[in-house]
Amino acid sequence: MMGLFKMTTMLLLVASIQLHLIKNHTITTSTDFNITVQNLSKKWKLDKYKVYFFSEAPAENEKKDYIYLKYDLTFDSISEGEFEAGNWRLDAKNKRIHLSKKNEAGDVVFIIDELKLESLVLIIDDPSDSDAQY
Repeated sequence: MMGLFKMTTMLLLVASIQLHLIKNHTITTSTDFNITVQNLSKKWKLDKYKVYFFSEAPAENEKKDYIYLKYDLTFDSISEGEFEAGNWRLDAKNKRIHLSKKNEAGDVVFIIDELKLESLVLIIDDPSDSDAQY
């Protein structure tokens, strides 16, 4: 009788571990992508801003804003109606995108919060702005 109890317990344990692994694998592969140059290289349109729990649509002059991260590590963007261009680099380990604009010193750095097939959520990495992390 004790052997049957141990066997049943082991089968339930193995089944629950496998179910957990399958469930986690399905969630990971169906919603998240590896952070690679290939997966980031596309035109991303501005959809909304979020701060804490509040969400806001782009202002009128931002409705056509986008950033086009190209596979050759250059980018084009429209920001508040102004065209910008430059180079970008990926720090996949730290989940950061660094943008270098032509004729400007310093980089604009974004933290990759989420990457899916049709959406990219970025956080501005600006240590001088206490609200930027949200």
